[in-house]
Amino acid sequence: MSDVDAATMVREHVRAFNAGDVDALLAGFTEDAVWITGTAVVRGRAGLRTCSPGR
Repeated sequence: MSDVDAATMVREHVRAFNAGDVDALLAGFTEDAVWITGTAVVRGRAGLRTCSPGR
């Protein structure tokens, strides 16, 4: 992945987050993604959707 591709992906992620566009936000994650916070471990897009604002 080039730096331009990475920068584009980050900009799109931030844009989707700020717009509350959960579908676009989750499009940047694989089906087997794992999101780890200080209090939870969330697995997969379906799991991420359940903890997304505006779900």
